[in-house]
Amino acid sequence: LDLRGGTMTRIFSVCALLLFPLVSFSHEMGIELKLKETEVQVIVFFEDDTPAQEAKVTLKDESQKVLLTGKTNAKGVWTFATPKSGKYTVHADAGEKHTAKTTLTIPAPK
Repeated sequence: LDLRGGTMTRIFSVCALLLFPLVSFSHEMGIELKLKETEVQVIVFFEDDTPAQEAKVTLKDESQKVLLTGKTNAKGVWTFATPKSGKYTVHADAGEKHTAKTTLTIPAPK
């Protein structure tokens, strides 16, 4: 084995890549909904509680028709007018496979 000319360094580099592949860890996201009288506040955050800034948020009805889309602000918040009573899906996408979804139920008026 010729160890001159960096052969050993190249062998070590190849072994290191095989033993320690590049791994990309993404963190989980969560969505919190706050239902107020006239609006719904969507709060999107990562598992370490940092806000998911500029996350695309989509509101769909029960038939999965897109009703609204928007983006979260610097605090990870997007607000929209309270829709009529029914069941909806809220989906957030912050890119790089960071997604979350939850169900929003607007009760019928009393």
